[in-house]
Amino acid sequence: MSVLEPASTRTVADIDGLDLEHALTGLHELLVMSLTMLQRHDVDGVIDVLARRVESATGCTLVHVDFQRHQEWTTLLPGEPTRPAEPIPPTGERVFVQDHGDSWTSTTSVTVANGVPGQLVLRSSTRPDPEQLFVIERLGDLLGMALADAQVHERHRRRAHELYAANNEMARTVAALQHREAVLQEFARLSTTGTELD
Repeated sequence: MSVLEPASTRTVADIDGLDLEHALTGLHELLVMSLTMLQRHDVDGVIDVLARRVESATGCTLVHVDFQRHQEWTTLLPGEPTRPAEPIPPTGERVFVQDHGDSWTSTTSVTVANGVPGQLVLRSSTRPDPEQLFVIERLGDLLGMALADAQVHERHRRRAHELYAANNEMARTVAALQHREAVLQEFARLSTTGTELD
């Protein structure tokens, strides 16, 4: 009886030119990062997770993120231009890589469901390999979802606060109207009976 030997765990799968073993490390970090980002319910929390974990997932450092927040363009991290400084990736190319001599930048779209896509700009000391670019591209998609989710939560909190304030104002108005009605009823009773209540 012969026992089949399991396939080696060191076998490297190659799909579309990607070393999947190398890409899986970045994808694992990306999965952990995206789950953490989706647990944050505010934009600043999402960007904080991105800034702390992007290097472990992509091997690159965060330069900045440009996106629309409350119908206005926002650039996070401070000190960067208010509009994207990097060229927009050409059509058909999801990650635009640019050589700056001493470093490389990778720019990808921050995909959003309804609106103009933003940009995620990362920097590395060497040209990103195809596996890094694959992870960077997915990071743009996941960051867009996390930012959209955080903005929805922010909008709901803002509306809840506005509704709470409106409810309080309405309660004060109702109390004032009830008091006025009680006063008017007392005046009406006084005018018909001519006597005060005890």
